Amino acid sequence: MLGRGDQERGFSLLIAAVRAFPDSGLAERAASDYLDHVSAQRGPEAAAALALALARELEGREVEERLRYEHAKRLEALGRTTDALAAYVDLARRFPYPEGGYWDQALLRAAELELTLERPARALTHLEALLAERERSRITGSYERPAFAQARFRIAEIHRDAFRDAARARAEFRRVWTDHPKSLLGDDALFEEARMALAMGDREGACAAARLLVEAAPDSRFARCGTELCPSLAPSDGRGCPAYVRQRITGAEGAQAPPRHSSSSSSSSSSSR
Repeated sequence: MLGRGDQERGFSLLIAAVRAFPDSGLAERAASDYLDHVSAQRGPEAAAALALALARELEGREVEERLRYEHAKRLEALGRTTDALAAYVDLARRFPYPEGGYWDQALLRAAELELTLERPARALTHLEALLAERERSRITGSYERPAFAQARFRIAEIHRDAFRDAARARAEFRRVWTDHPKSLLGDDALFEEARMALAMGDREGACAAARLLVEAAPDSRFARCGTELCPSLAPSDGRGCPAYVRQRITGAEGAQAPPRHSSSSSSSSSSSR
């Protein structure tokens, strides 16, 4: 019916189906589509409010978690940082690991919003809570979530940028590699560790990280910059160090940070590992 142009009638049927079958595997997508429609017709504030109203109406049903995630996400998009933060924290509390499908993303977003509010210590609290569940999951045999490596990487960045604790940051970057061997963030982390060591004048430490990067992840774009990080390493295969990475190493004025692997791709094993 949506395709035939009778959109209002179609969307009315869509939300009716969500209410009638809130435990269906299709309810989450249908609810999201309906909220997008409401946002387009009545504004994003209305969509955010409706997401919460529907979550309360359908409390205890499978679709509730997605509706609460939609509520938090839409509050964040509106710039309502404090409200969004509270909504993400509440979501993680209501739907904890391992059953909670949005638990990890809720804690990651909560950490980012704490940083927006200039509260790095609180950001670390959310990230460390996420990783604490990983430690428990290793005992019970639960699977590794991509968010675990993302949280570890973000912890390293916070210690580097907010607390200026280079030693702790280097240690956390190394743990991305050692503790999360399937994450695509591993080579990024080794590069950051080597770059920090170089900036600190620790050439031995820089060479150790760079050597591991070159030997264990030879296809990484960062491995092509091994000699820039550690002159004693053998030159790369001839492709050369990308200019934007070299600028990051040398600290050239106007240097642009190299793009990290996207969070969505970090669930796969790196081809360079």
